[in-house]
Parts: sequence; C-alpha cells; structure tokens
Amino acid sequence: MEKELAIPKIIESPTKTGILETESEKLTEQSAETHGEAPQVGVPAPAQDDQPPEVLNKIKEIKNLDQEHQVQTLCELSFQKGLSYAIFVARGLDNPHVLDAFHDTLTDELRQRLIQEDKLEEL
Repeated sequence: MEKELAIPKIIESPTKTGILETESEKLTEQSAETHGEAPQVGVPAPAQDDQPPEVLNKIKEIKNLDQEHQVQTLCELSFQKGLSYAIFVARGLDNPHVLDAFHDTLTDELRQRLIQEDKLEEL
C-alpha cells in the first residue's frame, strides 16, 4: 500500500503570506529554489501610504545616514518609542541589510541591558 503524500497548504493572512505549514511544504520550497523559482515567504514591508506621518518623517530623517548610524538610531528608537515603532521605521527604509544589522545589534544591546538590570543572568 502506497503512503499518501501530504498536500502542501499555504496560509495567507493580511500580515503574513506564504507561510509553510507542513514538512512536505519545506521540500516543495527547496524544490522551487533548485528550479529557479523564488518562494514567496515572509512579511512584506508596509506600503508608504499606510505609515503614520511620524514614521514617514523619521524614515526620511535617517534614510540618508550611513548604515551604522541608521542601525544605532533604530536601536535608540526601540528603547525610546518602542520596538513596534522602530520596526516600522526599519521596514520603511527598505534595506534588508539594515534590518538584519538592526536585529543583530538590538538583541545584543537588549541582552546587555537585561544583564545590567539583573533581569537576566550572564552565562
């Protein structure tokens, strides 16, 4: 008796598109990559029109800074105005390198602050 193959299902919602649901879908994604098709996974950046004016102004303010200063500004924003605000600004910059560097730097800074405030033990 043959084993029944799982049919891939893709979940689509307003915030996430193309999220893989089963292991067989991961294989489908890998197959697509080897055949030159890019899988549609991830969360797209919000359209510029959907951003509050305050976020748009901050994007314009830091867009012309070098990457290092953009990342530092985004980290400062996350502690001053909140993580969601900083993420909206980071996505609005439309630069995956800055977004990745922001994530790396923020996790390091957050860890250090939690250790300093005795909310996390240093290993």
